[in-house]
Amino acid sequence: MAGNDLAKALAGAAVAGAIFCGATGKCTRNKPAPATTTTRAAPKPSGISSAQRTENKSVQQALNGFGFNVGTPDGALGPKSRAGISSYQAYMGYSPTGYLDDYQRGILLESYNRMNAGGGAAYPQVVASEGTKGLLKAFNDPNYPPRATAATAPVPPAVAPPVAPPPVAQAQAPQVPSTLPSVTQAAGRTLPALPALTPASASMSERCEVVQLMTQTNQGPILAASMTDRNQALSEQFCSARSVSITAGQSTADTYQLAPEAIAQSCTLVEETMAPVMAKLQTGAPADLAAEAKALNAKLAPDAETAAAFGKVCIGMGYREDAPETSLSGALMMVGAGLGPYGELVGHHLREGFGTAQNEKQAERWYVEAVTALEQNQQPAFLPSSSGERMAVIRSALMLDSEEASNAGSGTLLPTLVKQ
Repeated sequence: MAGNDLAKALAGAAVAGAIFCGATGKCTRNKPAPATTTTRAAPKPSGISSAQRTENKSVQQALNGFGFNVGTPDGALGPKSRAGISSYQAYMGYSPTGYLDDYQRGILLESYNRMNAGGGAAYPQVVASEGTKGLLKAFNDPNYPPRATAATAPVPPAVAPPVAPPPVAQAQAPQVPSTLPSVTQAAGRTLPALPALTPASASMSERCEVVQLMTQTNQGPILAASMTDRNQALSEQFCSARSVSITAGQSTADTYQLAPEAIAQSCTLVEETMAPVMAKLQTGAPADLAAEAKALNAKLAPDAETAAAFGKVCIGMGYREDAPETSLSGALMMVGAGLGPYGELVGHHLREGFGTAQNEKQAERWYVEAVTALEQNQQPAFLPSSSGERMAVIRSALMLDSEEASNAGSGTLLPTLVKQ
């Protein structure tokens, strides 16, 4: 679609009340006429930027969510908020200064996003014993849930051994014929052929529910140093990225005041425009597809920042509504905007078969592209404070898969023997 189609689509949606802002944050809207009968004093500047106030409000919401009550979130960190921050810091083992550094803020907000996305379901014992604040440690210390469970698990009462019942005479087992009768013999007629079954499309939300249950069974996520199940490990990374993306997409939509109608219209346009790239995912090289996505971005948005903003919105919308094609097209838009770490999502979709046919080999190529982008100091796409461990898990999973493929391709069942 020629021209800035995304901007045109949003302009149309604005008639219904949507407000479109570019990724630069500049917005235009009708201003009310100035009052002519009353003179008011100009409000004193607060000294806090709009972006800072929004971040402060997020911090307050997270503190409340984890039980460090700071009152109604208003974006101003007063004495009550500072006390809540100090309580959070003391609980986590940080110095209780009342002022967050980037790392502490990242842990707080990322854990809150994960809890809101349902991540707490994997740690019911922690929540039961400590409340939601226990999730702060459970999410960030894989050894914490077993310790917490061991510390709070009740000791079962002693139970008297059951009394053995008297022996019962065994009935003679009926004789079973050596062969089963045919369907025709059993029913007197031949049954009609069963209809062909078409598998239902994979559900991302249902997949992540299963992954969370497995994480709970394993008493925590799989780490790079203890890689035992590559599929579970990679699925855990997908589900954590999915939950963060839902929150990030909503936050971006709120920042630019995008109405739901505008989001739906824009993401449909993104999905339609990215269809040629999605059709080549099974065979195309990631670098070539990223270049093609970049060219398509130029038709959709006036600049890379606007494309990235709508990419985030569409990824989040797709995951929230379980629409894999939408989230996948948004991920390709991000890669086309030069944000290579988002290639991880493309890898997850290819591995799981979400929005495209399942293709393990192609998935590995996209994982490698994402890891390479991070090694070249690009900004992490998800959970910045945990990015190192996340990438280590992906590397370890890919290495394990490579070893399995090497063993499978040896052509023998027994290992090669080396004479000592």
